[in-house]
Amino acid sequence: MVLLFDQVSKYFFASMTILNQGVGFGFGAELATQQNTILLLLVVIVASWYVARCFWQRSEIATGLFFGGAFSNLFDRVLVGGVRDWLPIPFTSVSNNLADWAIFLALTWMAWRTFADREGRRCAAC
Repeated sequence: MVLLFDQVSKYFFASMTILNQGVGFGFGAELATQQNTILLLLVVIVASWYVARCFWQRSEIATGLFFGGAFSNLFDRVLVGGVRDWLPIPFTSVSNNLADWAIFLALTWMAWRTFADREGRRCAAC
């Protein structure tokens, strides 16, 4: 659902879109788009392996938010040549998109679940 909502929002707000060819907050924009895509694909594969292994059963929603956001941004990189950012962050010169917020929310949720778990339970695979 995140992938669908993000892609639809980018379509509707195309006039406000900034094409971010960098990694995060525009960092790494000097690298070729293919290099960024390969680098991010590797990061997503490693992060996906860890998230699926350690959080899937504990936080299905957070896992879905993470995967949906990551794959939507990868979809942009492959088909558009960069991530389409259209949501300005107040009081900064930075823009992002719904996928970025989904990833941020997922990682925050997972961190909270990890550190707030009073019984110290972890998945057997971690």
